[in-house]
Amino acid sequence: MRKKIAAVDKDEEIREIFRAFDRQSKGFITIEDLHHVASTVSPHLPKHRLIAAFQELDGDKDGRISFRDFEFLMKYGVEDDL
Repeated sequence: MRKKIAAVDKDEEIREIFRAFDRQSKGFITIEDLHHVASTVSPHLPKHRLIAAFQELDGDKDGRISFRDFEFLMKYGVEDDL
C-alpha cells in the first residue's frame, strides 16, 4: 500500500510542476513558457541550452511539450548531452 501511495504522490507532484510551467492551462508547454520559468529560476542559463532542452523534450517536434513528454522526463530522465 505504501508503494501505491508514494506513486500517487509522485504523479501529483509531477502534475503540479507541469502546471507551474503551463501558466495559461493550455495542456502543453511552449518555449516561451519554458523561457519564463527559466528566467525566474535560473536567469543565467544560456538561451541555447534552453532551446536544446526544449527540442530534446518535444518528442513529436510540434513546438509543444505535452504532459506525456514532461512526465516521461520527470520519471525516467533524458540523456545529459545538452
